Amino acid sequence: MKTPRPALPSTYRRRLLQAMAAGGTLAAIDRNRALAQAAPDYKALVCVYLQGGNDGENTLVRYDTAGYQKYASVRPPSSGIHLPQAQLLPIQPGNLATPFGFHPACGPLKTLFDQKRLAVIANVGMLAQPSSRAGLESGGTTRPSNLFSHSDQELAVQSGDFSGFTRTGWGGRIADRLDAANAGTLFPALTSINGLRTFASGLASIPLTVPDNPWFTLFGSNRYDFDVLRDAAMREILSLSRANVYDDVAQILSEEGLAASSVVFPILQNPSSVVAPYFASLDTNVSRQLKTVAMLIEGRGQTK
Repeated sequence: MKTPRPALPSTYRRRLLQAMAAGGTLAAIDRNRALAQAAPDYKALVCVYLQGGNDGENTLVRYDTAGYQKYASVRPPSSGIHLPQAQLLPIQPGNLATPFGFHPACGPLKTLFDQKRLAVIANVGMLAQPSSRAGLESGGTTRPSNLFSHSDQELAVQSGDFSGFTRTGWGGRIADRLDAANAGTLFPALTSINGLRTFASGLASIPLTVPDNPWFTLFGSNRYDFDVLRDAAMREILSLSRANVYDDVAQILSEEGLAASSVVFPILQNPSSVVAPYFASLDTNVSRQLKTVAMLIEGRGQTK
């Protein structure tokens, strides 16, 4: 007797059916077709998580006399990380009277800031409340869970919860809210280029996870008929009955992933991409990930 497949939330089922339908339709279309034109008011929020290590106090420094003197008293020349005031790149925030200065290596950031194309959000962190050193050391101030543990603070930053016990991310929770606003759309609201991180995890939504290179699918040979045979073989394997709920859920999500990849792969292989040449001379993890992001945005018309 075959065990009945468990029911998944309607949003998962709807996305799966849409993905399968789109995958079958797009498989018959030339994979190098021109990119579809999208609406001119499209906007995408790209979040780059740098894994820590940035010295924020030297990225943006108080440039007024009193503020710089305070900085220099904490980081004198003998510290080895002192920045002379004359080397700073001054900027003037529109909402503050206090001037600041970017690190001398941040010239492109100053240019974008002066063009009003960049904003700086300062004093963002995982403190539960405004705190002093004495309060944190004495325990009189509420402290984040496992303060000074890098891994725990990473979790807190991605979840937006100083307690460190929330397993959904603030990006995933936003995607949960946007799911209803994107009814009928093939792709989820959130795409991760570095695996299923806490930031991308929601309660109801599942992000599309794409590696920083295009080789993440069964497709990829010079023989399209081989691609189709491999895809058909995998789908036949996935169609086999399963014995428990975990296998069933994994099967459904695998099918959805294959269908989504059949849409993404042509976008990342598009020989007529306008944005790809900008990354031709770059070969770092960040540049490869940003190239993937740029090409997905460029080809968004194919994901609808």
